Amino acid sequence: MAVDLWSLFRDLSNENSQVKVFTTYKGAPISYDASFLKATRKNIVLEATPALLLCSHMRGFTFVQNPRLPETVKGTIPNVDLKEQSINITALELVGKKIGIRFEPRAVPLSDFPVMITSSVVATARVIDLSVSGLAVMMAEEIFDDQIFGEGKKIQVDFRDPGNRSQVRKIRGTVRYTHQLPKEPWFRLGIQTNPQEQDKQALGAYVTRRQAELMAEVEALYQALYAEYQKKLREEAEV
Repeated sequence: MAVDLWSLFRDLSNENSQVKVFTTYKGAPISYDASFLKATRKNIVLEATPALLLCSHMRGFTFVQNPRLPETVKGTIPNVDLKEQSINITALELVGKKIGIRFEPRAVPLSDFPVMITSSVVATARVIDLSVSGLAVMMAEEIFDDQIFGEGKKIQVDFRDPGNRSQVRKIRGTVRYTHQLPKEPWFRLGIQTNPQEQDKQALGAYVTRRQAELMAEVEALYQALYAEYQKKLREEAEV
């Protein structure tokens, strides 16, 4: 039986319920509880923070959760309203329950850095996403071998700590997913790790510091976006 998501959202709006809205900026999670401004059978309007406005403007979608919803819902955002500080969602789709569960503190490093991944052979990859309990890497198609680096394979990842380049981290892990990028000679691997306490503390400190840098970046980009919006209003008023 198909779920009528529009009706569920209208019920939540009529009950003055809130929904959890979340997205990411370069891997850094952005999440908050939002109230409804409007809910019809064609669109939903939610209040938004500056960070969400900026990310919605850049990405064009966000994720929404509420206990009344059967799964996490992905919403398409064709436009944001800077004056009303709101986002307009015009398309809804169920995307499962795992997205919110995996939504843990992580960040894209300042620059992707090389790692050595050891299974039965040694291969070079580049880290593009990092957290205390895992990382995502890109591996060239000519290197990737599903029998060696496929899902469920036990590996070791060696890399220089991005927060302290003199320190080499050697962390064991398990490949949880592999995905070939469409029309590109690269595979993305998601690796779950179980670092030692000293490695965990160091990586946690780096992710926290990197997230603070990214949030400062978001604030600067939002201010630039808002300034452009104000400039457009002034130009329209002068016509």
